[in-house]
Amino acid sequence: MALIVRDIGDDSFLECLFACIKSEDNYRRRGTILYAISKFNAKEYLYELTHYVVNDTLESRLNALDAIENIEGTIDSEVVSKCKSMVEEKYLSLRNNEDLGDDEKSFMSDLEYLLYLLEG
Repeated sequence: MALIVRDIGDDSFLECLFACIKSEDNYRRRGTILYAISKFNAKEYLYELTHYVVNDTLESRLNALDAIENIEGTIDSEVVSKCKSMVEEKYLSLRNNEDLGDDEKSFMSDLEYLLYLLEG
């Protein structure tokens, strides 16, 4: 269903998609739902998208980053500040780890890119 909604491309589906993503029944489908969301301008959901970049699976992280890349328009500076804080906290916790593997290094790169997007 999420892919059909993505193909339709109507921003009015965003509220429904975010309701679905929060449901525990859809835990294993978050990446697919975020893929559907990535086609829309989800600026009202920047904080939630940032949360999925910082705290979820690789698939969810990449699709949430795509969704953030597609955001257009002005976003409340307080929301942006909260998002930056969330990303910086995670980044610092990773940076303080001396035994980073390739996955963690890639994750740090994604966090750096997200900070760049939030600055822009």
